[in-house]
Amino acid sequence: MGKTEKRTLGCFAIGCITLVILGIVGIVAVSYWTKTAFDSLVNSYTDETALVLPVVEIAEEDLESLRQRVDTFRKTIDEDEVEARIELTADELNALITHDEKMNALEGKVYLDIVDRQIVGEVSLPLSDLDIPFGNGRYFNGHGVFDVSLGRRGLSVEVESLEINGKALPETFMNGFQGQNLLEKANFDDDTEAFMERLKTVEILDESVILEVAPSSFSATAEVSEASELEVE
Repeated sequence: MGKTEKRTLGCFAIGCITLVILGIVGIVAVSYWTKTAFDSLVNSYTDETALVLPVVEIAEEDLESLRQRVDTFRKTIDEDEVEARIELTADELNALITHDEKMNALEGKVYLDIVDRQIVGEVSLPLSDLDIPFGNGRYFNGHGVFDVSLGRRGLSVEVESLEINGKALPETFMNGFQGQNLLEKANFDDDTEAFMERLKTVEILDESVILEVAPSSFSATAEVSEASELEVE
């Protein structure tokens, strides 16, 4: 694996929670629209204007310190044989979306918060980003609450609640998603699969997210699985 590919892996490590939520919201939206009358829902569940998301202000010295921590984390992942760890608050994740060149494609589209140890995401996406036909000039504005954890089967993301354009999706539809790991049937590229295998810890605290990535020669998922089996015994 070349150096460029390794850096890509490190970038996903920093943005994994953000990108997962972004992808899930898109999947849910497309799934809902394909199961119902598309034309009638475009106006009800989309808007002509993007949602104005909050902007996190960060002092220059704090931003520089954050960049150094992130760079160290990425370089440690690049080394493959060394465990990497980082803890980020919601404000720091949002600051990275705005100021980090590897994440700022999400600027103005995603805002994250941590409430009751759950990830809360606000998104505002052009329908063209979701490859939805006849959606040019309209925006998908959503609010979701997600449970994120790492278990014996790897990273798990479950949707607790989801609103689109201020409207809750029907309970009959949400029942098909709630309680299920939305990543279970996801297809990732080789680099992302490698990163998933190395995830050792994904913990949502009261005000921060902890990510720990094991050395490439170590199966973090296997260790989580073994620990879970011991707890059961």
